[in-house]
This record gives sequence, C-alpha cells and structure tokens, in this order.
Amino acid sequence: MREVVSPVPGTIRAVCVGVGEYVSKGTPLFIVEVMKMEVPIEAEEGGRVVEIGLGEGAQVEAGTVVLVLGPDTGS
Repeated sequence: MREVVSPVPGTIRAVCVGVGEYVSKGTPLFIVEVMKMEVPIEAEEGGRVVEIGLGEGAQVEAGTVVLVLGPDTGS
C-alpha cells in the first residue's frame, strides 16, 4: 500500500478518482488550492485506489494522507 499525501497545505478542491478505480502514473488524483492557485496531485505510479481519507473542502497540511493506493492488479 502506498499513501498519497498532499505536498502543500491548502484546501482540497476536487477528488478526481474513486475507491476501486485503477490509475496509471500521471493520473490526476486530487487538486489542492493553495493561495488561490490549484495544484493537481498526480499518481507517481500505477495502482488501485483502496481508500480516500478526505473529500472536497477539507483543509490539509503538507504531509496529510489524502488517499491510499494498492497494487495495480487490474492490468
């Protein structure tokens, strides 16, 4: 399992994936708004979304776990 964290503090503006969805490297996972700028957070590797811990509107600090990816068994 791989925890995906917010690299910056801000507000989650969108969660772009759902639990059970398979993602590839580079797939947008969520968008964080920081100082009026939207920062897309992309998958660094492929996998299956197994947990989403926070939703739209949630305040996050840098390092906050937003979602968890499991092994990519859908290919």
